Amino acid sequence: MTFANKPRRGPNPKLSDRGARSLVRIACDNPRMTLKALSTPSKSGKKLNYYTVAIILKSFGKKQASTTQEALLDSFAQAEAQVPLLGRKIN
Repeated sequence: MTFANKPRRGPNPKLSDRGARSLVRIACDNPRMTLKALSTPSKSGKKLNYYTVAIILKSFGKKQASTTQEALLDSFAQAEAQVPLLGRKIN
């Protein structure tokens, strides 16, 4: 049996294991840093797409903090905001 060079499955990884660990370390130290900031060559060593950075962080069980969607109006104020202005003067 010979081991010939066979084509590998899928594309080559963008970062080595060492680079991925470094990226995760930087992301954990700066949790408010955006994915686009983490994808720059100064942080990851290579220019990456922000989606690739998200995949790498997800593979390590980490993810960047996302903004919470808080209601700006409570339910009563939302109901009032939907009432049409019938016969009211707008100053």
